[in-house]
Amino acid sequence: MSISWKKPVELQFPSSGKVSVRGPQEALDYLLAIWPTEEGELYMKCKVACMEAIEGVTPVEEACTIFRSAAAEVGIYSSGTRSGSQPN
Repeated sequence: MSISWKKPVELQFPSSGKVSVRGPQEALDYLLAIWPTEEGELYMKCKVACMEAIEGVTPVEEACTIFRSAAAEVGIYSSGTRSGSQPN
């Protein structure tokens, strides 16, 4: 069973371009594989929230909000508008 967020989170990675993350499992995959940094309190909080959302402990939309904040913190959150970053 795949758990999805109400609205995908759009990310812009410098190396691989724009991606849509549709749920906590995809978010966890990106956090573990190509996230720009593996440091910081928000990164760790996001990993835990995504794992707990998959397990049904944390509400899915709460994990989504934390994921969006973590992406914004490292500069890869794409709100759908250009905010000074140039496409590859």
